[in-house]
Amino acid sequence: GRNADGLANYLEGRGAAGQACRPTHVSELFLLSAGETAHHPSELFQAAKLRPLLEDAGRWFHRVVIDAPSLDRANDGLVLGQVADQLVLVVNARTATRRATGGGLRRLALAGLRPVGFVCNESARGASVWQPDAVPSSARVSLSLRS
Repeated sequence: GRNADGLANYLEGRGAAGQACRPTHVSELFLLSAGETAHHPSELFQAAKLRPLLEDAGRWFHRVVIDAPSLDRANDGLVLGQVADQLVLVVNARTATRRATGGGLRRLALAGLRPVGFVCNESARGASVWQPDAVPSSARVSLSLRS
């Protein structure tokens, strides 16, 4: 499917969620792309249609994962975190800094959000995931809704 058939289009009333949610090449894995919008995404996430969509998705699927952009680039994760059951902070081992990661955690805390865990991606094979002097930052938020 095209990106024109996605979440933003549905939230703006230009399409049905069932049409926008597409199967992937992985068995039992479906994708609802971001879609296209002229509005700021964080404004769309506050739309009245979002919560019912996520509630329906929780009934349709075993697990729903929402991938949001880096906290240092957008507030989407802060807004989406308000409707998620769990939040996982994803940090990039190659580009992250301790300061930026701490800043992301503070922003989450100020929004009343607390991660249930962390994922460190882009780390070298065999490298220690936790390096106290080089804690990752380019933090992306992944949110999960339990069914």
